[in-house]
Amino acid sequence: MVELFVASLFGASSVADSVNVAFKLPNLFRRIFGEGALSVVFVPIFNTKIIESREAARHFTGIIFTILLITLVAIVVLMQLMMPSLMFIIAPGFHQYPEKFNLTIALCRITMPYLVFISIAAMLGGILNSVKRFAAFAFSPIILNIIVILTTVILQERISAPISISLSLVIAGLLQIIFMFYCVIRVGLSFPLVFDPCNRDVKKFLFNMGPAVVSSGFQQLNLFLSQSIASFIEGAISILSYAERIYQFPLSIIGVTFGTILLPELSKTYQMNDLEKAAKIQNNAIKVGLLLSLPAAFGIIVLSEPIIHIIYQRGAFTYDDTIKTAEAISAFSLGLPAFILSKILMPIFYANHDTKTPLKITLYSLAVNTILNIVMMRQFGHLGIALACSVTAWYNVWLLYTHTKKYAISFIDSKLYSFCSKILLSCAIMVLVIWVIKHYYAEYYYTGFLLVKAFMLAATILSGATTFIPKNLLMMKTESNYQDFLKTIAIITMVIDHAGLLLFPEYEIMRVIGRITMPIFCFFAGYNFHKKPSIKVLVVGVLLYIVTIIFFKEFIETNILISIFLGQCYLYYFHNSLNNFFYKGYCHVVFLGSLWFCSWFLIDYGTLSMAIMLLGYIAKHDLSNFRLTIAISMILSIMHSIITFRFSSIYVFIVIIFGVLGYILMVARSFEQKIAINLRFIS
Repeated sequence: MVELFVASLFGASSVADSVNVAFKLPNLFRRIFGEGALSVVFVPIFNTKIIESREAARHFTGIIFTILLITLVAIVVLMQLMMPSLMFIIAPGFHQYPEKFNLTIALCRITMPYLVFISIAAMLGGILNSVKRFAAFAFSPIILNIIVILTTVILQERISAPISISLSLVIAGLLQIIFMFYCVIRVGLSFPLVFDPCNRDVKKFLFNMGPAVVSSGFQQLNLFLSQSIASFIEGAISILSYAERIYQFPLSIIGVTFGTILLPELSKTYQMNDLEKAAKIQNNAIKVGLLLSLPAAFGIIVLSEPIIHIIYQRGAFTYDDTIKTAEAISAFSLGLPAFILSKILMPIFYANHDTKTPLKITLYSLAVNTILNIVMMRQFGHLGIALACSVTAWYNVWLLYTHTKKYAISFIDSKLYSFCSKILLSCAIMVLVIWVIKHYYAEYYYTGFLLVKAFMLAATILSGATTFIPKNLLMMKTESNYQDFLKTIAIITMVIDHAGLLLFPEYEIMRVIGRITMPIFCFFAGYNFHKKPSIKVLVVGVLLYIVTIIFFKEFIETNILISIFLGQCYLYYFHNSLNNFFYKGYCHVVFLGSLWFCSWFLIDYGTLSMAIMLLGYIAKHDLSNFRLTIAISMILSIMHSIITFRFSSIYVFIVIIFGVLGYILMVARSFEQKIAINLRFIS
C-alpha cells in the first residue's frame, strides 16, 4: 500500500530512488535482525523456557529485549554518524548526482529510528507466534500502511513530500510497537528490563545470533546487493522496489508464515527425537508451499503488465515505467517458489540449533549472486538484476536440500514428484486460460474506470483459479471441500454475471465468466436433492421476478431459482418412478411439459438446467461416476454458452432437439438397464 502511494507521488524518478533507499535501509535490518535471525534463534530457546515456566520465559525475554534495545540504539546512532560513508556502499551509483546523493542521506537519517521500533515489534511478534497468537503480528503491517499514508497526507501541506513520507514511517513504527506491546501484555507475557549478558541461555543466544544474521537474511542480502548494483542505472532501484513488493506479497503470506510456524513445530519434534514426524511435517509444508507458489508465480508472469498498470500507473508513474516494472516482476517471479522453499527448508537447521551450515550456504549464494548481477546487468540492465536473484534463489535451495541429509530425515519421495507433476499440469492449463482471456479482451485492462479494470483483472484471476484449484482438490479427494469451493466460485461468478448484465452491458466477458455459475448450482441442487421440491425456492424466485419488474421495468429471465424448482419437481417424480409404475407416466409428462415451458417462457438456462440437475442426482447415487458426471455438466454448460453467445437465433430449436434426444436416451437406458444406478438406498 505504501509503495503504491510512493509510486503515485514520485513514479520511477531519481526522487523515488532516494525514497526507496531510505525505506529499504531500516527494513533490511528489520528483516535480517527482527523477522530473520532474532526469530530463528530466539523462538527455539523461548519455547524451551515457556515449557519450564512462564516466569522463566519472561525473565529470558526481558534480558534479550534489553540487549536488543541497547544494540539497536547503538546501531542507529553509529549509522547516523557514518551515513555519508555508508551511502557509497548502499547506493554507490548515486555519488554521480550530488543532489540525489544528499537527499538520500537526509531521508535515511530520518527513517533510521524506524529500525528500533520495527525490530522490537518483530521480536514481540515471535513471542505471540510461539503461543499460537498469529493474528496480531499479521495485522500490524496493515496498521503501519494506513498510518503512513494518512500522516503523509497531513504533513505534506507543511513540508516536502519526501521528508513527510519519511517522518510518517517513523511515527507509524512507534504506534505499531505500542500495539504489539499491548497484545503481549494481554496474553500474560509482559517482561521486565533485565541486563544479564552472562546468563547461560543468553550466551547461547548470542553465540548463534552471528551466523543467523547472515544466513537468515539471504534473500534480503541478495536484494541489498542488487540495489547497490542497480544504483548505477537511473530509476532502476525504484523499478525493482515496486516489482519486489508485488512478488513479496505471496512470499510474505506463504513463505514467512511457513518459516514462522514450522520453526516452533520442528523444534518440539526434534526435542522429542521424532524424525518420522519431522519428515512428514516438512513434506507437507513443501507440498502446500508448491501448491500455492507455483500458480502464483505463473499467474504473476502472465498478468504482469495488467497488474502493474492497475496498481501503479497513475500520477507520476508512466506507461514506460509499467513495462519496465512488469519485466522485473516476471523475472522475480521465476524465483518465487525457490524463495518459499528456502523459508521451508531453513527451519530444519535452526530447529537443530545449527546456524553455521546456513551461514556457509548463504555466503556461497551471495558470491554467485554478485557475479551474476554484474554479468547480467551489463547484458539486460535492471531485468538482468532480477533474473540473477531468481537464479541464485534456486541455487540456494539446491544447497539447502543437499545439506539436510545429515539430519537423517527423508522428505522427498516419488509421491512428491508425482504431486509436483500434477501441479505443473494444472498450472499449464491455468496459464492457457488466462492467456486466452488476456489476448481477446486486452483492451479492458487498460481503458475505462479503475474499478472496471480491477474488476476485469480479478475476473481473469478467478477464471484461472477455477481451472487450477478444482483439479488439485479432486487430486486430494476432498469432496466436501470441493463442494464448498465450487459453491463459493458459483456465487462470485454470479455476482460478476449480474453486474455485467445490469451495470456494464458493454463488457461481454463478464457475462461469459458468469456461465460458470449455472452448472455448479444446478449440479449440486440435483446432487443434494432429498424428498420434495422446495417451496421456499419457488417463493424467492417469484419475488425476484417481481423485484426486477418493479426496478427495471421489464421481465428479466436471469433467475436460476425457478429453473432449480422445476428441476426439483422433475427429480421428485423421477425418483418415485424408479419403483412405481404409476409415477412413470407423470414423470414423462412433467419433464416434457417442463421442456416446453422452459423453452417457451425463457426460464434461465431452459432445459439444460434440468439435465444437469439429473446428472447431479445420478452422481449422488453412483459415486464412482461423480467426476464423470460433473465433467459432462461442464461440457453441456460450455455448449450452452457457445449457443447463447454465437447462435442465439436458433437457441430454442437446438435446446428442444438436444433435450428431447437426451431425454429419450436417458429413459431408454434407465428403464431397460435401470440406469446403472445403485438403488440400494431405496428400501
